[in-house]
Amino acid sequence: MEGKVALRTQRVDLRSLFARLKQFIALKAEIKQLKLTVRLDGDIPERVYTDKRRMMQILLNLCYNAVKYTFKGEITVTGHMAAEKLLEIEVRDTGIGIDPSFLAGICHMFGLVERKSHAHETGMLVP
Repeated sequence: MEGKVALRTQRVDLRSLFARLKQFIALKAEIKQLKLTVRLDGDIPERVYTDKRRMMQILLNLCYNAVKYTFKGEITVTGHMAAEKLLEIEVRDTGIGIDPSFLAGICHMFGLVERKSHAHETGMLVP
C-alpha cells in the first residue's frame, strides 16, 4: 500500500470525540470572537466504527482552517445521519471561502490554495 494510509477502525464514541474537538477549537475561536457550535443530532448512534485518529485529524484540519479564514461570524460543526449507516459531518463557517476556480481540484490530496484577497495565506484542502 505505497502512498496509502492504513485505517485502524475501532468502536468510537462520537459524543466524546466531538467534545474533545470542541475543547481543541474553542480557545482559538474565542480569541477571534467567533461563535462556535459543535453538535451531534439525536439520531447518531452511541458508537460508530471508524479510525478515531484519522477522523480527529481531518476534523481538526477543517476546523483550524475554518478558524484561520473566518474573521467574523461563526463556525458550526454538525454530525447527523444522512442515510442508513451513513454519517455526515459538516464544518461550516462564515469565512472567506474558496475561489470557485479552485473547486475542481478540491479533492486532490493535500492540494494548496492561495487566496487572492490574502495572498500571504495558504490553506490545505483535505479530500
